[in-house]
Amino acid sequence: MKGPLLSVVVAVYNVENYLRDCLLSLVAQTYGNIEILLVNDGSTDGSLRVAREFEATDSRIRIISKQNEGLVRTRQRGIEESKGEYICLLDGDDYLDKYYFERLMHAIQRYGCDCATGEMMKVVEGSATLFMSPTSDYITAEEFARGILIDKLYAISSGKVYRRELLENLSWYPEVTLWEDFITNIQVALNPDFVGMCVVRDTFYYYVQRGDSMHRSRVKYEYICDIVKLTDELFEKSIAKHDLYVPERVVNMADRHYAYMRILSNPWRGDGELSLRLRAAIRDNKKQLKGEMPWLIRQASYLYPCKRWFFIVEILVTLQKWSRSFAKRRGTAAVRYSVPAAGSGNTPEILR
Repeated sequence: MKGPLLSVVVAVYNVENYLRDCLLSLVAQTYGNIEILLVNDGSTDGSLRVAREFEATDSRIRIISKQNEGLVRTRQRGIEESKGEYICLLDGDDYLDKYYFERLMHAIQRYGCDCATGEMMKVVEGSATLFMSPTSDYITAEEFARGILIDKLYAISSGKVYRRELLENLSWYPEVTLWEDFITNIQVALNPDFVGMCVVRDTFYYYVQRGDSMHRSRVKYEYICDIVKLTDELFEKSIAKHDLYVPERVVNMADRHYAYMRILSNPWRGDGELSLRLRAAIRDNKKQLKGEMPWLIRQASYLYPCKRWFFIVEILVTLQKWSRSFAKRRGTAAVRYSVPAAGSGNTPEILR
């Protein structure tokens, strides 16, 4: 299939055991007009050797090696070196259906989308779950911004195909080492030229979760504060949008607290400035938050600054954790799928 050039920027850092599957799925793509940029971020394992094996057999593959600077700088370098009209960011441990790019590029050209994505399969130890599939086939810029703020849409950048201009004009924050995709996609959503994103059904991106993932490690409370501050700054810098999505941004702030306390298993820190600000924001936006923030999290967030009521906070947050877990088991996200071999393009049997 001939079409606009698509640049696939693959971030490579110590993924020797996964990179081969990733590259097999890329060279097997039925959309042929692609360039594959493997940006080696100072890997210390055999990742570069695997990359060179593929580079020697496929002229579309190009290796860019640099010192270790982290994911943000790695993606930035790949975008700067790319030539495509469209860009897809990819992690070196993930892989795709072989029709993935053909179907996404077809949707972009047919419907005039600025961005397109397939559905995401989260792969953990050889089994996969359908991960937060969007309910609409077309998502407007407003829906995109609201969705990633309130955690109704996944903010992951990997696997999305973007019109080049949306990524060229980004501000890059190398100090962001967790939720960097959220920062990227908020900027895309706030871009005045961004119109919307197409969602292509039954076309899967396989998002591999490793045990050593950064998302499983602890972070400092100050980092959560910095992420919230940076989000506010991005809205303030955007044209006439600094006062938009206020309730949704309160939900986002509460989600950072929730992640800090439970998902990231950090010691409680509820007496800081951010906690006090969150409590005031919940009080000021009480009516709007009823439909956006779960009641348990709303009450827990309101009590964060009250140390003597900490045992109630623990109970509320634990109940919310159980509630989310139960919802996943009850819905499609809990269904286990067989994981096809990389590059095979096989749809999981239960979805055929």
